[in-house]
Amino acid sequence: MAERFLLLPNIYWLDGWHEELDLPATVMLLVALHERDGFKLPTERMPQWYGWSADTAERGLASLAKLEILSVTTRMTKAPLSPTGLAKTNEYTLQPLWRPVSKAPAVNKSGRGAT
Repeated sequence: MAERFLLLPNIYWLDGWHEELDLPATVMLLVALHERDGFKLPTERMPQWYGWSADTAERGLASLAKLEILSVTTRMTKAPLSPTGLAKTNEYTLQPLWRPVSKAPAVNKSGRGAT
């Protein structure tokens, strides 16, 4: 059975974000750390998926965007059941300092994998 754990980047602790972020921002940061760049997150699914409200998710995502931890790209997509035929979809990407560390093998100065 695979181990499950969370990795928070050092910046979270070293730059005092653990004291700066409120609970909605912190929980949405944890979600974002688990996702790939450009992830879509329907906040109406938050109660079902994570057990907290859509409002909490939206407040957290807005805080992360305001603090420039997360960037948001809004796109209009086709939605045939919508009165306008369109729906707004947000795509979220963590800023580079916040992205999880790659699990790529270490590379030495010669450009070859470490031995």
